[in-house]
Amino acid sequence: MAPGEAAQIRVEEQLKAAKIVGVDDVVFLDYADGVIEYSIPLRRDLTAAIRRHRPELVIGFNHRDFFASGKWNSPDHRNTGRALLDAIGDAGNRWIFPEIDLEPWGGVKYVAIAQSPEPTHAVDVTEHLDAAVESLKAHGTYLAALGPTMSDVRTPLTGFARHTGQRFVGKPAIAFELIA
Repeated sequence: MAPGEAAQIRVEEQLKAAKIVGVDDVVFLDYADGVIEYSIPLRRDLTAAIRRHRPELVIGFNHRDFFASGKWNSPDHRNTGRALLDAIGDAGNRWIFPEIDLEPWGGVKYVAIAQSPEPTHAVDVTEHLDAAVESLKAHGTYLAALGPTMSDVRTPLTGFARHTGQRFVGKPAIAFELIA
């Protein structure tokens, strides 16, 4: 499948998946998959989103070099995650990116990093596993491209949540590294 076609399908599937878990506002920054670099434009785009939405909690993905498994993390994850952490500080500084026509926002109190090799907290997801499974299934084209082993997303997703829960709250959970 051509990259442009794949990108359009991924947008459609992501919007469908988000709706399943109750998310109506999804913003795509239109950076190309697999080649995201840490950059000033990326920090500016993330800073603008933080100033626009004014969150107290930001959830990001593992920015570290490795996953907990010891596997090397992808450049997209590392670069986006690090830019996000910097953008949180940038969002509150009116001297950084003054061209963004939004008031600075320094009200982020917590950053929760998913898939970190250094988790500090976990969230019980017992009541949300069915919605998570359905949301993941909404990425049908992507899952099909991964092969027949991904035809059952429930088993690995619930297994992962149960395994994480054993370490933390004793119930199915997702772990985060909390940065305050």
